[in-house]
Amino acid sequence: VPVAVIENPAAVGDLVADIETQAQEVAYLAGVLAGLSTKTGTVGVVVSGEPPTWNYMTVGFAEGLKASNPDAKLIYSVIGEAAYDDAAGAKRVTEQQLAAGADIIFGMGDGASFGMIEAIREHNEANADSPAWFIDVIGDKAADYSDVLLTSVLFDYTGVYEQIIGNVGTPDFGQIYTMNVENGGVRLLDLPDSVSQETKDAVDAAKAGILDGTVTVDAIGDAAGVKTKLSELGYS
Repeated sequence: VPVAVIENPAAVGDLVADIETQAQEVAYLAGVLAGLSTKTGTVGVVVSGEPPTWNYMTVGFAEGLKASNPDAKLIYSVIGEAAYDDAAGAKRVTEQQLAAGADIIFGMGDGASFGMIEAIREHNEANADSPAWFIDVIGDKAADYSDVLLTSVLFDYTGVYEQIIGNVGTPDFGQIYTMNVENGGVRLLDLPDSVSQETKDAVDAAKAGILDGTVTVDAIGDAAGVKTKLSELGYS
């Protein structure tokens, strides 16, 4: 029986295909957006754990932030070990970052994301003149949370699934299929009208740089490597 797995390249064989969702490049674009959009000069990253996917995106985001706004501060917080459903913990950590001046939160949390959103909404109710924004991952929450959602790092499996299905029963099936900026497997959710055209153009220019190879983004999947890279970039 042909099987497709997610982020397990060691399992690849004649009947096993692997999908790699290394979204560091599109997270770089989110970092560029954050760097050009922050009013306070402080941006936060809140994660529900440190699996490879979150680590790839943390580093990409930090590198994009540094490239677009070298003077910006980045606060990195881990809710807990595999705290993917810890909405209460996510809210508490996000509140701490907002209190420290962050006005954009890049949140990677699964169910914990809703705690981040709740914290931002409550912050904005009390600070209507200086609202904070949320950058989400994987899906599109715009229908319900457009009041706080700046964008999302979207994972679109359509193209890779079409490839895999087309290769079932052929020698091409057992391979690694990568979702990247070039094939559209990972991309940013369309930016809202509140984002200036100048900022949108800068994000597009960064994307063009990734595609033509003039912009390179580190792919770092381990937690220790993330902390080393953040330190090299001058972030806590």
